[in-house]
Amino acid sequence: MTTIELEVFNTGRVPDSLPFCSAIRAGETVYVSGCLGHPVGEQRVVEGGVAAEARQALQHMRDSLEAAGSSVDRVAKCLVFLTDMADFEVMNEVYSAFFGSHRPARSTVAVAELALDAKFEIECVALVG
Repeated sequence: MTTIELEVFNTGRVPDSLPFCSAIRAGETVYVSGCLGHPVGEQRVVEGGVAAEARQALQHMRDSLEAAGSSVDRVAKCLVFLTDMADFEVMNEVYSAFFGSHRPARSTVAVAELALDAKFEIECVALVG
């Protein structure tokens, strides 16, 4: 039986006081924690609505992927949370621009609320390398 080691990565995006890490690598797979659109080190979301939040959150996701030895083009699956499905089209434009021609599998769900009163959150699973 092969033992898979877990390696934790913190990009500084997640405060040490919170009980989770930015990303964790298990073998050749990276799991990125939910990313909000907040300025690094601040407990608020960026101004400008769902598009601005999505751009910032996606940058946090990219940072976490790269810290763990992966990249955006190695993302296999994303899970997007929105507090208002009326923001779906705007979110989709930002998301599409971010991923370019790469099209990972994705689910998008509406939730009642998110931390920091955010409108957008994203998590992903990616391959290493």
